[in-house]
Order: sequence, then C-alpha cells, then structure tokens
Amino acid sequence: MFDGHPEGICSVAFNSAEDADRAIDGLDKRLFRGRTLAVKRWDGHTDYTIEETQAEIENRDSAWKEWLEDDEDEETDY
Repeated sequence: MFDGHPEGICSVAFNSAEDADRAIDGLDKRLFRGRTLAVKRWDGHTDYTIEETQAEIENRDSAWKEWLEDDEDEETDY
C-alpha cells in the first residue's frame, strides 16, 4: 500500500506472470466498496510514493504517542 495516496494505490507481487494475468483479468473494472478498480501491470518506473508534509509527520507521531500512552494505562492479564 502507498499510504496517503489520493488514488488508493497498492502493489501486489505474484509468483508467476500467469497468476498476475488472472488477477488482472478478474479484478480490473470490478466494484470494491463503491469504487471501480483499475488493475494493471506496473510499468517498472512510476514511483507512487507520496512524501508527507512536516505537519502530517507531526500529526502521525502525536497520534502514535497518544495511542502508546493509552495502551500503557490499560492493565493486561497474562
């Protein structure tokens, strides 16, 4: 998954070209959660990574810190 990508891009690897072709044939143009999938082979060049802004990084770090602190407050019975 390419987190934060506005187009919802993900990448999947297959063991064979035939398996990839079956996935493309079976999933391309299918509806998933109200959106039409566009399933294609990667061109080998396009970089779908989205760089986070400093504000996004700080927001993510703050949320992670809060989650860790909330988790520490809970008692665990092992």
